[in-house]
Amino acid sequence: KRGLDGAGYMLAGAEKEPAGVWFGAGLEDMLGIEVGTTATEEQVRAVLGRLEHPTQVDKDGDPVSLGSRPRRFKSREDRVKAALVAEPDATEERQEQIRNQVRADTRKAVAYYDLTFSPVKSVSVYWATLVAAGRMAEAANVVEAHRVAVAEAMAYVEREAGFVRSGFHGKTASGRSVGVYEQAKGLSWIRWDHSTNRDQQPQLHSHVTLVNRAETSSDGEIRALDGKGFRPIKQGADAIYRQAYERVLTEANRVVFVTRADGKAREIMGYDQRLLGKASSRRRDIAQAVGVAAREFAERYGRAPSPVERKSMDRVAWRETRSPKSHLVAPGQQLRNWVSGLRGELDRALAAAEKHAERVARFGHPDQRGYAGRSREEVLSAAVAAVQVKYATWEVGNLVDEIADQQTRTPAVTGEAADLAKEVLRGGARYGVVLLTAPDPAPVPEVLQREDGKSCYRPHNQEWWTTDTQLHTEATIVSRAREQGAPTVDSPGLELARVELIAAGLGPDQQAAVL
Repeated sequence: KRGLDGAGYMLAGAEKEPAGVWFGAGLEDMLGIEVGTTATEEQVRAVLGRLEHPTQVDKDGDPVSLGSRPRRFKSREDRVKAALVAEPDATEERQEQIRNQVRADTRKAVAYYDLTFSPVKSVSVYWATLVAAGRMAEAANVVEAHRVAVAEAMAYVEREAGFVRSGFHGKTASGRSVGVYEQAKGLSWIRWDHSTNRDQQPQLHSHVTLVNRAETSSDGEIRALDGKGFRPIKQGADAIYRQAYERVLTEANRVVFVTRADGKAREIMGYDQRLLGKASSRRRDIAQAVGVAAREFAERYGRAPSPVERKSMDRVAWRETRSPKSHLVAPGQQLRNWVSGLRGELDRALAAAEKHAERVARFGHPDQRGYAGRSREEVLSAAVAAVQVKYATWEVGNLVDEIADQQTRTPAVTGEAADLAKEVLRGGARYGVVLLTAPDPAPVPEVLQREDGKSCYRPHNQEWWTTDTQLHTEATIVSRAREQGAPTVDSPGLELARVELIAAGLGPDQQAAVL
């Protein structure tokens, strides 16, 4: 999310990088701007900076607001003070928890959502190598693959998150909103292309500033988007982006993507982690800062930080290690500076990548050995099993991500991962999938249905899923835990177990549950 002050940040980045470009199915109707045109400073400041129409004015000559005027909220500092006053007897540790909670929950008027798309590090390093070698046509193919991928991912976002809210959306006594979720005519967004990161290292990426307003299909009114609609599909959008740039780039250039040894990503074959680490100093700095913070926390409170506290440390480290974006040195010069000391290594990696591509063309892809002949049902069943290993309960975007991953092993199973995910969820019993979200208690009258067939009082992707195998496992654990007469563990044994649990990284609440 970005507040009303974010427009200047995007414009500053465009001083050295390419200017932003407008896109979106709702762009022309809501803002009167043609798709594919350059975003001017006046437009950006009006739309992203003030949530106003870039050209229309009312009868008094004032700019027309895009929907309701943005609300003003208390500052973070004021909210921290109020929260501390409410708990005057809070311990030092509790005070720190309060500060962290307020930081995480500070409300502000949201002008736009900043969605960032960036390929794996080897793609950026490969592109920088091609530019340095003067192979500009191949370098342009890399950029084009990235842009095509952004377009495909955003088409998915528009389809799955293009909903606005009307009516009352505050919490009622039951804790549920009673507002209506309506289909939007389309979204409006600007793509800002960047080529380097804050440490002046190669990193192709695009910021997509998605305007927090859209016209409602039913009545044409401009309303705020349902911001919670992005979470369920985030991993799905990432997966669609990843699939697209791999597909387009491997068709255009002689490269092959392969799963890393740690299984966390797919990189271009020929670019080893040692070389890629020289373009990824930020992640290393964050890890070191979190390690220091965790040690200081343990010394101060006599225990290791919990997972939630460690996540907060990671956010703080991310902010503190964030170098200011340099607008003094042009991105092209930043790339030349970075490449200058690594030219030999980069040339060898480029040659290795081309040899790997030739070898894969002759002997087959290593990721597909033992998987290439799987049927469609086997691929989808494997995706369900994989997502269940990662999450006890999961959303549609998690499944889309796993299906896309399985398709890299069995490329003969074609089709969009998002469509395959819907196929699985529609035929849930066939794959052992169970819907956890309570259904509507009765058939929804047609007058209360949206275009997607769901009740207008329910978000589009609100469902949570699991498998019957998971439910059986959990029921078995509960049943066994209730049995009488099982062997017991004495106090010394429990203390030894506590030490092992601490060493395993479990937080205090998790340790207590196990013991």
